[in-house]
Amino acid sequence: MTIAYAPTIAIQQRAFDQAIYEHALAEGHSPLTARLLAQRLNQQDLAQSQQPLLSFWVKPQLKHLQHPADLKNIDQAAQLIARAIQSDGLIVLATDYDTDGVTSAWIGYHSLTQYLGVDPNRVVCIISKRADGYGLTQELCERIVALDQPIDLVISADQGSSDEPQIAYLAERGIAVCVTDHHQIPVAGPPTSAASIVNPQLDGCGYDKQICGCFVLFLVMSHVRQTLISQGLLAPDSPNLRPLLHQVALGTIADSVSLKSVNNRAVVKAGLLQMNQFIHPIWQAVQQAHPQKPNQLTAEFIAFQIASRINAASRVNDVQNAFRFINASNLAEALDAFAQLDRDNAMRQQQQTAMMAAAIEQAQAQLADNPFCIVIALEGNPGIQGIIAARIGERYGLPCIALTQLNDQEYAGSGRAIVEDVDLITVFNAIDEQHPNLFISKGGHKAAVGCQIPLTALTLFRKKMNQLIAEQLHFQRPRLTLPSDGELTPEQLNLTTLADIDALEPYGRDWPSPRFNGHFSLVGWRCVGKDAQHLSLKLQTQAQGEMLNAIFFNPADRVIEQIMSLNEGKTPTIECLYQLQCNSFMGRSQLQLRLDYLRLI
Repeated sequence: MTIAYAPTIAIQQRAFDQAIYEHALAEGHSPLTARLLAQRLNQQDLAQSQQPLLSFWVKPQLKHLQHPADLKNIDQAAQLIARAIQSDGLIVLATDYDTDGVTSAWIGYHSLTQYLGVDPNRVVCIISKRADGYGLTQELCERIVALDQPIDLVISADQGSSDEPQIAYLAERGIAVCVTDHHQIPVAGPPTSAASIVNPQLDGCGYDKQICGCFVLFLVMSHVRQTLISQGLLAPDSPNLRPLLHQVALGTIADSVSLKSVNNRAVVKAGLLQMNQFIHPIWQAVQQAHPQKPNQLTAEFIAFQIASRINAASRVNDVQNAFRFINASNLAEALDAFAQLDRDNAMRQQQQTAMMAAAIEQAQAQLADNPFCIVIALEGNPGIQGIIAARIGERYGLPCIALTQLNDQEYAGSGRAIVEDVDLITVFNAIDEQHPNLFISKGGHKAAVGCQIPLTALTLFRKKMNQLIAEQLHFQRPRLTLPSDGELTPEQLNLTTLADIDALEPYGRDWPSPRFNGHFSLVGWRCVGKDAQHLSLKLQTQAQGEMLNAIFFNPADRVIEQIMSLNEGKTPTIECLYQLQCNSFMGRSQLQLRLDYLRLI
């Protein structure tokens, strides 16, 4: 039986800092820009960043980057790498399989071979396999040990902070490991067998803790350059590593780290400028081969159109497909590799569709019990379960844990909180205290978690998740809140306003793309798309009667049913949450609203 379930949804205005608003006006920003800044920053942000001017966020520049010397142990790591450069053994780059890890491999390889004078034959990139799990796994270490030449140094990137046993395994075989990472340090402390560890999460490290793994490696390699110059081993006027920033930006965007961070904003802004010159073959390939044929690459486009393809390689095929793309040396190579990523992404979408159908069926069955959390157990690709957890959670407005069967004994799982007041890692820790043998492994943070549990523990796990989340919410039904930047006046619904919004790019985590709420008359509607899965709407402002085009991608089935059953002779009113877009066609540009939420009034 299908349960007619609609999540409890509330539009909630973002917090507004009056002092930031007045500060922004005093700096000469427009009222709308000042308002958006006041909804993304507060006085504590200014105090913590030690940046007195809002222009550091509005117009971030590389000259304002925090100095690499603030990274604890960076001198030690740079000396270690410099000695390896002067030797004649292999330098191994061991990185994670996601976009941050793949870009780390690229940054490490090109830093060493193009800027620091290392023979390419001495540099080996070993990228983890998703199927083997996260980190410096035993399988990865065995691949390192199996190399048939002497190894001077292993540099880990985007991993290593939690891998003391594997680092000790390498150290026992005479292989030194320099860890560069950005993940949380385990309770037991950093790996003591590492020759050096550079991670902003280390106790006593004063560097920005919001940066990603490839950014850490970029800073370390930049410091290696300075070390070699100070030792007289590199010319003082040798090129700096700035041309590599487009890959730092790619990894930063893809890893969804905070774009409120002044450091992240600066490298992403600089990297996007490099991308949009379309000089590097991979960005030429994106412009030519992507269906949208983009003339301007934004952080949002990179996140949803490029990073998703790169991550698809490790999810459904071979992570080397991703590295082959970003490492392409000419347009032909880049186009060929991008075509393979497209095929990988299509396969990922196909697998996701099948898993999503099974997930919806299970979720619907659980809704009869009025749950506080949906826990689904699927067959399929573990690399897709995080996407499924997010989609199901958003669909029903509930926290969701999606599990897939790894073998005949274990589930692997990914969870998304969805509901603002839910803290998933606290729930996991509470379950672990009550049932010490339930988790094989677990990790994550408030909004997203991962775990492995025995197949036999599923019923208990589902029960405890619902019980503890109900307690967190004081047994009040979960409510999905949709943040809004408020309403726009009819006079603000134009492309000039969109230009004001674009001036605050890049958007991403903690610096969300502006969304506004409003009431409109609905004067026209039709289904569009290959499977009629989208809604094209004609709206009218209620104050002045101006007409606006709107598009709602992939609304819930119940929304499509409600709209398509309307009487065409009437003009209903809707409340919606929307973003402003520029729709260009045949050389003509006009404003379009992209809806994220719609409710008939």
